[in-house]
Amino acid sequence: MAGVADPVSEPPSWMAPWLGLTRLPAGELRRRAAIVEEIAADEGLLTPVPVPGAEHFGWADGSGQETHWFFHPDGKILLTTFDHECALNVYPDYDYEQQRSLLDGVPEPLCAPLLDLPGDGPLLTIAAADGRTVLTVGGVFFLDPASADRPGEWQVAQGVLDFCAARGLDVFLEAGFAWCVSDYHLDGDCTVEAMLAERRLRGYYDGDFADEAADRRRLTRLFDRAERRLG
Repeated sequence: MAGVADPVSEPPSWMAPWLGLTRLPAGELRRRAAIVEEIAADEGLLTPVPVPGAEHFGWADGSGQETHWFFHPDGKILLTTFDHECALNVYPDYDYEQQRSLLDGVPEPLCAPLLDLPGDGPLLTIAAADGRTVLTVGGVFFLDPASADRPGEWQVAQGVLDFCAARGLDVFLEAGFAWCVSDYHLDGDCTVEAMLAERRLRGYYDGDFADEAADRRRLTRLFDRAERRLG
């Protein structure tokens, strides 16, 4: 794939979550997207934002990184990532056409929810001189069950591939893919226990069993809320 580094020995950090993404069914991806949004909202990192034309779920880490999922009734899915420290962050140029070009190759119905969003809303956008807006994204990945050449396969937007190929960049590295999807546990289980185990490894609790027990109750409540929301 043009613009994607060829792993030689140790697999790159993005490989396992990418393979996980390609293997998980749409319903499970939607469940995980809803759960992670509930957790991020509970931690004050985002406010859930509905968008026209698709079911939207977000994630943010509070330090400038974001992920957005757009689920369409016909089974199409769009996933975007944004890492403000990576080369696919074109926001500093504030060029509508450049940002819009990263969506090249994505079916228009999938692009629509990213376009003409309120410029003063909670989502970061770039505006054209005529007032059109586009969501600020870096990585752009999509699944189109009706694709003529790759039905049911996850693809990288051609605009992203072209941008990275022209500059000799690794698509997944410059999209911040591994970090931006890490909370979804795409290469493993997405359960309360899995999240607690990861937080334990990161030193969240520092051996404080009361803190861990409180977090277990909180995560259980948020998992339940997300799954009720999905119906």
